[in-house]
Amino acid sequence: PAPAFGALRVGQTVDLGPPGTFVVSEVRSAKFASARGELPFDVEPGALLNYADLSGPKGQSATLDYGEGDSLEALYVGHEVSLADIGIAVLVADEDRRKKDAAKNLSCKQCGGPLELRAPDLTQRVACPWCGSMLDATKELAVLEAASQADFEPLIPLGSKGRFEDVTWTLIGAMERSVTYEGT
Repeated sequence: PAPAFGALRVGQTVDLGPPGTFVVSEVRSAKFASARGELPFDVEPGALLNYADLSGPKGQSATLDYGEGDSLEALYVGHEVSLADIGIAVLVADEDRRKKDAAKNLSCKQCGGPLELRAPDLTQRVACPWCGSMLDATKELAVLEAASQADFEPLIPLGSKGRFEDVTWTLIGAMERSVTYEGT
């Protein structure tokens, strides 16, 4: 059982079971700012996301994800890896990676740009790579929000592949969040 979001304080210790005891290093409410690619969870543009970041034994880190509420929704535990650690040696230019999914013939309802869903059975939201609009993949690509901010580029480009723990992974989505702290 994790503490309620409102009860967390920086410096507090939290027992996460088998991963060990972690120390809370940050407690914030973030705003969903923008996205690229496919997201496997339901999030509305502008929604608040309550979270706490923790540091743990042997260089581990953890995030307690409270969604918009006070109760824990998800726990993520891991450690920092380099691109070389996950088998990404060279980053391919964005334009060189784009593929069009002719079989599904999906297109953005806002700008008409072609879309490719790499995990159609899991995708809840898709951000159009052409205009940045957020689309609902569960409701015939209904436009949730037209792009109102500058697009962002993930540090690892969408479509990049790498190996982690003997499994090949493909990056299909990224989310940007922002935090306002003491007015900044």
